[in-house]
Amino acid sequence: MTTTIQKCLALFVAFSIGAASGSLMARGARQSQPVAEDMSQATNAAFRDGLHLGRLDAEKRAEPHVSVGRWNTDSDRKSFSAGYHVGYKQENYAMQRQQ
Repeated sequence: MTTTIQKCLALFVAFSIGAASGSLMARGARQSQPVAEDMSQATNAAFRDGLHLGRLDAEKRAEPHVSVGRWNTDSDRKSFSAGYHVGYKQENYAMQRQQ
């Protein structure tokens, strides 16, 4: 009878380790997705414009081309560029995950 208990205990431990490692791997995959470092940019029009155009270029599998000339001020150009790179990386990541 003790061998039956030992087998059950061994199966329980193996199952627990498998479930825990699967959970950690899933969490690691979610955390490795690129995200905007500064979420306060979400309301910045230049950042959102860059985010949108970066995603479109990645969907078309086009090489990155940041057209900052669309914006007049240096701060808007920096925001656009940051948004573009974030959008491009996010879309590339999403497309790689689907393959």
